[in-house]
Amino acid sequence: MRELQDDVRELRTEFTEFRAEMRGDMKVLNVRMDNMARNFEKSNKVMMWVATVYAVPMLFMMYKILVGTN
Repeated sequence: MRELQDDVRELRTEFTEFRAEMRGDMKVLNVRMDNMARNFEKSNKVMMWVATVYAVPMLFMMYKILVGTN
């Protein structure tokens, strides 16, 4: 019976260490995901500005064509 109690105690210790290690890994993963989300938001803003720079002259040209004031 004593050996069984020692085994249970050892398994509890191992499980506690494993759980702490997994929590640390999850925190690191969450930080990485947050950084990726921020970078994605920045790249979306850049792409929006690039699309605006291309779209405004095209809209102006279409307006001139439709109005007929070449």
